[in-house]
Amino acid sequence: MAAECAGRHEKKLRMFGFGIPGNGFYAIEIPDAEPIVKFGGLISVIEGQATEEKLEKELKNLIKSDWDYHVKELDRNEYSATFPDQMSLDTFAKLTTVGLAIYGLKVKISKTNIDPAASSILHPTWLRIDGLPAFARKEEVVKEIVSLVAEPLKVDSFSLLREEPVSQSQLPRPS
Repeated sequence: MAAECAGRHEKKLRMFGFGIPGNGFYAIEIPDAEPIVKFGGLISVIEGQATEEKLEKELKNLIKSDWDYHVKELDRNEYSATFPDQMSLDTFAKLTTVGLAIYGLKVKISKTNIDPAASSILHPTWLRIDGLPAFARKEEVVKEIVSLVAEPLKVDSFSLLREEPVSQSQLPRPS
């Protein structure tokens, strides 16, 4: 029975970026994970000096004072927050900008699929592989090489045909 179960659950823990000092991280694929319903918003600061604490206080003043918005800085002037309900998120996402009263911040609030518990956003980027021999210029081989660094997404098939570096789209480690 236990031997049969092992083949059914094909979850993999993969390590990326371990060849670059200080850049190692892990990823695990969980295809049957249930999505957590949260009303996530992305807050882009247009004017003013924002912090997680300032935005938390502003949102409590603006929407619902007893709600924990879990404001988290994702990037410079980019924050994620969990809204109390879909209606409040939809309302503020329709506005071009929102002026916040306490600290005089000007922000844009938009809907997002980013998990509010995420510590950062993964941005797709391209890798360039130099010196790849002709026999290794195959999409599967390039994806295997890139998987040592990050999750491969797409291979530039045109670069496989030319005698120059191969391009590969991939997800880097969180910034």
